[in-house]
Amino acid sequence: IASLSDWTRDASGSLRGRLHIGGLWPKLALQGHVEGSQLGYAAERVAMLRLQADIPDLSHPGGNLDVHASDATLDDFSFTDIRINGGGNAQRQQLHVKAQGDPLSLELVLDGQLHGNNWSGSVSTLNLDIQKLPPWHLVQPAQLAWDGHAGSLARTCLSAGDPQLCINASRDKGGLVKVSYHLRQLPLA
Repeated sequence: IASLSDWTRDASGSLRGRLHIGGLWPKLALQGHVEGSQLGYAAERVAMLRLQADIPDLSHPGGNLDVHASDATLDDFSFTDIRINGGGNAQRQQLHVKAQGDPLSLELVLDGQLHGNNWSGSVSTLNLDIQKLPPWHLVQPAQLAWDGHAGSLARTCLSAGDPQLCINASRDKGGLVKVSYHLRQLPLA
């Protein structure tokens, strides 16, 4: 696509790529890559985008996805480098997100598994580097659960040395969300 503005006037930039679908129906495999340059939509901008996908069997969810973006502006956040790597299948999934930016840099590592309709996961890494604040790190892995209607985030603590923020949250089947938090030695000035 030479110019995304041909599709919608709020978009800009160009995309090019190649997708290959092969195999015998219904076990089709998809492999592809897409590259974008000077992408934009409204106020959001991404100077470079690369996406690589490998799905060995479309009839069974699974595969790998790698995304790399650079010089991105999303709302009030600017990122020089964003990398997203995901993979797995219907039973087990992994996600790794790393973004270097201003005023925020972050890293997230999440693993999950599905048993019937019940998904559970663990955030093993969560690092936040916010300008003018000390870096925040996950104290211990955070446990997540979702059954399609209700979910929970077990007690999750981030620490920046002495300061600490802990939260836990839940959503019941009726949609009621409960969140509690605990702050310790958080500097106010």
